[in-house]
Amino acid sequence: MVAFPLIKLIILGIRQVSKPMASRISSRAKGNHFWRRFCVPPAQFYHWVDIKFKMHLLGFSVRHVQPLQEDEAAELGSRILSEFFVFLVAGGCLYVEYVRQSESSHKKLQEEEQRFIDLQDRLLHLQGILEESQKDIQHLREGQASAGKANSQTSGERKSSQSQPTPQKMPA
Repeated sequence: MVAFPLIKLIILGIRQVSKPMASRISSRAKGNHFWRRFCVPPAQFYHWVDIKFKMHLLGFSVRHVQPLQEDEAAELGSRILSEFFVFLVAGGCLYVEYVRQSESSHKKLQEEEQRFIDLQDRLLHLQGILEESQKDIQHLREGQASAGKANSQTSGERKSSQSQPTPQKMPA
């Protein structure tokens, strides 16, 4: 139970650290020629899609979109890169949480299956004991019935012998 809040706190910390790192990436991308080469094409593409989409919503058709100036494209590209980094970190945190939750649910499922198997084993064992007990009871009833019949026969013989008058001697 202690690990759950700790993991949430770590993920929150990672997400909070990613924001300043994203702004640092953005500032480096503006000044470095290598990063500019990497950031400008996605920014130009984003600008092209944005203008086409907006004009289409307004009902205009646009054949050609003016590209952004290099400084503006580098600024936009660096913002896109920094936002991509933040979303990448957030997606990674979501993936880690998903894996952790799926492992937890898988473990719970296995525990439930094992508990179910144990209950089935106990049920089968108790059914065996019940069957043995029923056989013993049946055997005892049969023994008691045969003993009861034997007792009733001997008592019946006693009754018959007692009910018949014994011959008495008559005085002469």
